[in-house]
Amino acid sequence: MNVLVVKAFGFVAVVLALYVGALLHVSGPMQNPLSVVIPKSLHDVLHLSTSYSIEGYTSPLFEDVRRVFAFNFEHHLESGAQFTVHYKGEKVVDIFGKDNDLAPHYDNSSLQRVFSSGKMVESLIAIMCVERNLFAWDDRISQHWPEFGQNGKEDITVTQLMQHAAGLHHLGRPVSRSILEAYTQGDYLPLARMIEAASPDWPSSPGRQTYHSSSRGWVLGELVRRVDPLHRNIMVFTREEIAIPLGIDFYWGVPDAVAPRVSPLVTVSLPYMLVHLVLPFFLGDSLHFLPKIPADVRTMMKEASDTRSPLHYAFKEVWSWDESDVTLAATYNNIPYNVCIGSSAGGVGSASALAAISSIFANRGMHVPSGQRLFQESTWKKASICSPPVYDAVLGTNGRMSQAGFSCGNLFKDG
Repeated sequence: MNVLVVKAFGFVAVVLALYVGALLHVSGPMQNPLSVVIPKSLHDVLHLSTSYSIEGYTSPLFEDVRRVFAFNFEHHLESGAQFTVHYKGEKVVDIFGKDNDLAPHYDNSSLQRVFSSGKMVESLIAIMCVERNLFAWDDRISQHWPEFGQNGKEDITVTQLMQHAAGLHHLGRPVSRSILEAYTQGDYLPLARMIEAASPDWPSSPGRQTYHSSSRGWVLGELVRRVDPLHRNIMVFTREEIAIPLGIDFYWGVPDAVAPRVSPLVTVSLPYMLVHLVLPFFLGDSLHFLPKIPADVRTMMKEASDTRSPLHYAFKEVWSWDESDVTLAATYNNIPYNVCIGSSAGGVGSASALAAISSIFANRGMHVPSGQRLFQESTWKKASICSPPVYDAVLGTNGRMSQAGFSCGNLFKDG
């Protein structure tokens, strides 16, 4: 009975909060808090639309994928999304969906920031460098970049960097907007000097792992620039060695002509968050259309606000753009698309592009559509050697990483 009373009071509290939130829902930037919208109905409050469309190709054997994909739009979990699958060298799913009210112009040519999905491109670049004998997995980074070997970093290897085991999940202070803009314009020294001055949280050694949310890409980018015979930065290397020759729509720093195709991130409203986070707690499975946040993600959200936590420094203190931005979406939407904020979290592409890149791994170095081989199978076998299970102090989970820096499974499972 007490549980029912608590749930009843909780439900009333949420309804009241939802009502107040609807009345005070901020529609403009935070610096103009008097700009408000009075929603016409509950659908407006929850950002629910009544119209969506799903288009694209699905192989007959994969029709269930289309139905599951449509479920997210039927239950208002997406505004615009793409999904592509390659199977045995063939593209068997290539679909997109859109909420016709929230994202009327979204289609299969739309691009979006892909955040850490871009790390697979880092892994591909690292494997290509090993294939070309530009560095080896066991090489110390300081062999190729002497200035890196300061402040306890002299013995950090390429493998340790790729496996998030370098102790550099943050660089001591956030990378600033001016440094990122300078890097994009070809001035690599400010970022390189900041990396050189950084100290790892512990001496590099196996058995310690902290997810390098952004910093892995900065270190790898400078390493690639130094070993590449043409001294290309990671943006140019990707464009000239992967994107253009393979016809893959992926960018770090988007050309101005392509920028109009990039979809902005959407910030959900306070009422929406209240409904999706609180009501399921009180009403359980009766609200089946509301997504339930996994326990691992809830833990990460809590840890991110704890200034003593490695996760806080890996995500919140690693770089900054505009301190007035109050949401992740606002931060990323305010960054010009032609600025490269780093390869670990700043990639822009489509589902089709990411699937094409992933298929190169699945096919042991072969890009099937073009018939081009980027690395030999022997190189792949060494790149895919996995570490024993290691606890990641940022993610708060056990995981296994390959030498090339992609997950070997169990990344979000204990054991």
